Amino acid sequence: VVFGENIETIGQSAFFGCTSLNNITIPEGVTSIGGRAFGNCNSLNTITFNAVNCVNMVTMENNVRYIGANAFTHCDALVRINSDVDGVINLPSGVTYIGSGAFYDCDNITTIDIPSGVTRIENMTFDSCSRLRNVTLPSGVTYIGLQAFNLCAFSAFTIPSSVTEIGLGAFEGCCNLKSITIPSGVTSIGNQ
Repeated sequence: VVFGENIETIGQSAFFGCTSLNNITIPEGVTSIGGRAFGNCNSLNTITFNAVNCVNMVTMENNVRYIGANAFTHCDALVRINSDVDGVINLPSGVTYIGSGAFYDCDNITTIDIPSGVTRIENMTFDSCSRLRNVTLPSGVTYIGLQAFNLCAFSAFTIPSSVTEIGLGAFEGCCNLKSITIPSGVTSIGNQ
């Protein structure tokens, strides 16, 4: 798929379930990718942002501010974002919002660096990312949502001191988790 240069937004569920889709070129003007935009696109292995070619990876420039709910849900072929190393996700510093389930069940992610402008880890954002072992959360995060890191592969996790609320099942099913640091400012922790 190749978009025209005047496109600014890729809407909610725009390509959801396009199981044969394997290539997309997104122009420089895109500043928002809606919820479930590429959800269940099991064959999607090449996304080109701003005319930068990539194979099994996504390159996002700093003009991307918003990644919608379920944007990359079940994208099994997604291997990397802004990285030369498989499994590593480096979101652009301009990202301020990552929607619920944005990377749900992306099995090949092992490491992610969340930009400093993000203040909430929404519900199920990284749920079922079964190889996710390393996450860097910025100091401004105040909320970790329901099942945000369910079924991830952490052995240790440090929650920033800015967090005040942790949702139900945020770390449920993290069988390798041996150490977690919960700051004193946390006033609410969900059950499980």
